[in-house]
Amino acid sequence: MAKRRTTTVGMRMYDDMHEALKEKAHRENIFMYEIVDAALRAYGINPDEAGAKDNENDSRSEQ
Repeated sequence: MAKRRTTTVGMRMYDDMHEALKEKAHRENIFMYEIVDAALRAYGINPDEAGAKDNENDSRSEQ
């Protein structure tokens, strides 16, 4: 039951973040991926390198 509650809270947070991103993108007249890219860069992650070979943490990487 605790796992289900955690999943529910996580999904609610995800939905809230998605809605906030949509609103911000609409307000600033930019695409959502530009906001996400900027956030990734702030954490030192280069989104242009996503999908690089041998990157286990990227769902787009080749297996």
